[in-house]
Amino acid sequence: NYLIEHSIAGGDSFTVDSIKNYKQSSINDVSKHEQPVEKLVFLHQIDAVACISAKTRGFRLYDPASCTVRQEVSGQRAHRGSIINCCYLDGWNQLATAGADMNI
Repeated sequence: NYLIEHSIAGGDSFTVDSIKNYKQSSINDVSKHEQPVEKLVFLHQIDAVACISAKTRGFRLYDPASCTVRQEVSGQRAHRGSIINCCYLDGWNQLATAGADMNI
């Protein structure tokens, strides 16, 4: 959504082709995942990609340029269920997660 919203906000320079112009990255994720990746969220405020895996209570923050793990966050204290989504809160300089346990 982020890429599409910012392309649309470009005004007159927006065309349908500007959305379709993606290129495959040559960078590969070589880290091991215990569960399938459920969601990737780009957090432009901190220039990071949050990787949320299925049926897990934690997540990883990746450097988008090198696809290396910046930080792995264990969810043992945060959620009793798996993480569903996340977003960055500018005013608090924090990352918020929403869990299947219906907590933020």
